[in-house]
Amino acid sequence: MDKLRASEIHADDGIRIIAIESVHYSSGKFAGLYHLHASIEPAALVVCTAGENRLVNLVISDTSLEELEERVEGLSALLAKA
Repeated sequence: MDKLRASEIHADDGIRIIAIESVHYSSGKFAGLYHLHASIEPAALVVCTAGENRLVNLVISDTSLEELEERVEGLSALLAKA
């Protein structure tokens, strides 16, 4: 299963940086044993300065900041703090 998540990674007097990460995980049971595989990869950065939010796409090209706000739970709340 794949999911995007947002977390603030930097904040000071003039700039905030929000990381958008892609979380991949799978799990299952085989022959009585459980397995779990998980990974987290960078997808994008949102740089917030003086009332302006800029999206820096790393992996998720052709996506706007507005689309990410709809897809990523908690991103709108982080942007509202800017």
